[in-house]
Order: sequence, then C-alpha cells, then structure tokens
Amino acid sequence: MDNSDKNVYELGYLLIPIIAPEKLVEEVNEIRNVIESSGGLVLFEEGAKSRKLAYEMSVDTTGGKRSKYDDAYFGWMKFSLSSDSVSKMEAELKKNPSVIRYLVINLTKEGIPSSGAEIKKPIGGKRPKKTVSDKELDKEIDNLLDKTA
Repeated sequence: MDNSDKNVYELGYLLIPIIAPEKLVEEVNEIRNVIESSGGLVLFEEGAKSRKLAYEMSVDTTGGKRSKYDDAYFGWMKFSLSSDSVSKMEAELKKNPSVIRYLVINLTKEGIPSSGAEIKKPIGGKRPKKTVSDKELDKEIDNLLDKTA
C-alpha cells in the first residue's frame, strides 16, 4: 500500500505507573510494534514520561481487581496508517494491560500548522488619522485645566 492511501494520526497514551523505569522502553516499543504490525509507519514520537493526572483513574487488572492511579507515564506518537487499519490497531492497544487510556486523532492537512503562522489583519481596515493644529491642542488643554481647577 502506498503512502497516498495513508492518513497521518497522533496517538496519545497513558501507561500504568508501576512499570519499572528499565522496562518502560520495552512497553513503548510494544506500542510502536502495534502500529507497525498494523501497516503503519511512526513519523515522530516523544517517549513516555511520568505525569501527575488531573484525577484518579481506576483500571481493571488481572484477577478481576481494579487498581487506582493518580499518576501515569504519558507519551505520544505521530504515524501514517491507512484508515482501514486504525480499528485493528486500537483492538491491539486495548489488549495491552499496561495501557490505562489512549486517544487516536486523525491529523488533517488543515490541522497541521505551517512553518510560518498567518497573521490576520483587522476587518475594518485603518482608521483615518485626524490632524490637530497646535492652536486647537492648546485650547483643549486649557479647557481641561479649567474644568479641574
């Protein structure tokens, strides 16, 4: 399948915080392998880093118990993948017990900022400048001073 049939996506994921730091790279590689085995190509990524969560999350663990976490490892990947393969990839992510939660976003060309930001001009255009002579300015200042005195 050529790249013209593929869309660009971003995957944000949270991993359970009890993963040993030396095993974290393996867990991230598992996620990358899920993308690649689904026919995707990872373009950019940021490795998982420990983050405090805004609220506590509970996750089903083996044995039918629920574990609660208030922090997690957060990471993201941008990748290209055919739209037909996204559901296959998500099904594989759901099977991974280390993944607390994930979000896949389809990045459109309009959603990806260009290198230079566009500066928008005000709708009304420029206001015409009003010129005031020194004599009129002195008169207005005198009027204001008389009002305050």
